[in-house]
Amino acid sequence: MQRATMPLDRVPVASLDLQTTVLRARTDRIVQIGAIRSDDAVPPFAALVRPGVAIPVTSTRIHRIDDEMVAGADEFPMVLPRLRTQIGGHLILGGLRTENGKFNMKRHLSLPLVETLRVLAISCGITARSSAARAAALAAREDISPEVGRLGEDVAVVLRLVLRQQIADIAARRQPGNGVNLKRLLATETGLVKSIAGQVERLDTLLKDTLFG
Repeated sequence: MQRATMPLDRVPVASLDLQTTVLRARTDRIVQIGAIRSDDAVPPFAALVRPGVAIPVTSTRIHRIDDEMVAGADEFPMVLPRLRTQIGGHLILGGLRTENGKFNMKRHLSLPLVETLRVLAISCGITARSSAARAAALAAREDISPEVGRLGEDVAVVLRLVLRQQIADIAARRQPGNGVNLKRLLATETGLVKSIAGQVERLDTLLKDTLFG
């Protein structure tokens, strides 16, 4: 049976989880790779990767991997053949946790983003009520990281994707919610969601650095 016509619950998939030096796609390096297959035919795969560059302290605070831990690890070209063997011909999924086939955007993305902007706005005496206005006001301050200003854009992306899914659910006579079917997203949209999810993982560090220096 061709994969395109195969029932979704029978499609062989492999889920990947990556830890990196930073959160910028053009410059980050992988420091750890994890993979697990849906058929459980082989044990889960996990490997540290020597990135060839120093791991920033801010990243170590998130994934707890430092330069000493990866000093004796293989570089990515040496790890890749083992990863390919692990994955086989399985369809690769990213590291976003789904429930009933949907990723809960509100729980995993919008709530942490909105709350972070709210706390930062209050601490800076900003009275704006919307996330977009709070982000813009924070971005205008010289003592605030440019990353904070981009959080408003992230909230807008998440809300747009949720609204589109809810409209589709209503049209299909399904109960609308906060979950988005990742399989229906464009590749660029999936990349955006993963990027925002990575940013959410850094919110605690970003909040502490902004408030306490």
